[in-house]
Amino acid sequence: MNDAQTPLISIKNLQKYFPIHGGVLYRRIGNVHAVDGVSFDVRKGETIGLVGESGCGKSTLGKALLHLHPPTGGTVEFEGVDLDTIPTQRLRELRKEMQMIFQDPMESLNPRMSVGSILEEPFIIHKGEHAFDTAEKRKTEILRILHEVGLPASAYDKYPHEFSG
Repeated sequence: MNDAQTPLISIKNLQKYFPIHGGVLYRRIGNVHAVDGVSFDVRKGETIGLVGESGCGKSTLGKALLHLHPPTGGTVEFEGVDLDTIPTQRLRELRKEMQMIFQDPMESLNPRMSVGSILEEPFIIHKGEHAFDTAEKRKTEILRILHEVGLPASAYDKYPHEFSG
């Protein structure tokens, strides 16, 4: 299989159940089937949108993909690596290459931080892995990213609530 055909991420029959406890002894009496039998592939360059009503399991699916909520069943492979079979430290490293993007920016972005500060934070957290080891280099890279996505340089100093839609 060539790179265009090889999935970046491959999900097969993914399940995530949460226990229901009850009774006097607070025993497990059942499960909530938050995600049940989801399968799909995403190839490099593809974008997937997950749509559904509130409470249908979209966020749970995303968290199960990242193994933030370990799946109850099924498999998640990232670049051919089964995430269930790798050590925790390697999983943490792989998470730097994966990200969930939530629909509501007011829930996702810190309203007390400027866009520049929000975008700079990953460079600071993952220091040493990029050539952006000074504030000046990080700002230059963030301005480049803003330009690349069609935002003006003035967006750097704005706060999330100052953007529309």
